[in-house]
Amino acid sequence: MINLGSIGGMGKYRKEKLKFYDGTYDERHQIFPGDILISNAGFLKSKIPIGSSIIVPNNYKNNDHYIFSLDTTRVVTKSTKIVSNLYLFYSFQQCRVLDRIAGFSNGTTVIRYPNETLEQLPLLVPSGVVLKKFESIVLPLHERIALADRENEVLAQTRDTLLPKLISGELPIPEAERLLEEVEI
Repeated sequence: MINLGSIGGMGKYRKEKLKFYDGTYDERHQIFPGDILISNAGFLKSKIPIGSSIIVPNNYKNNDHYIFSLDTTRVVTKSTKIVSNLYLFYSFQQCRVLDRIAGFSNGTTVIRYPNETLEQLPLLVPSGVVLKKFESIVLPLHERIALADRENEVLAQTRDTLLPKLISGELPIPEAERLLEEVEI
């Protein structure tokens, strides 16, 4: 389950905060790669502002799917012909949008915004030509970021596997170099 903790600031997905859930749920809480999730709750002293968003990553395993918690909201556009999820995602990253969402929020320790807040946000929607140009520039960058995140996961797993063996002497350096070549690092 993707939850409030899974949403880091500046669009960062925090995989380590993913929670596993095997109970019942409503189908409307299923989410898929490319969907946008926005935090609809937050803490007053948190560094991650209410309204922070992520694009659901494409890293399912074993045909699992994600669901989202009640502290997050899935953004569903009325028409993908007008604006894409990628454009919406980067629109939600703007300070003026986050400030506007925060302005609708209330609470003492845990703050929340009303469900209608997102529908009331005025967003600039450029012409189709400008949107296509935006996506032609931003999509490759977004895909490269996702690839770098996956590469970092592989590197971290490799480090966590090899380092204890290297330190203990169980794995000699030439053998470690051979293993790295097999992983193409």
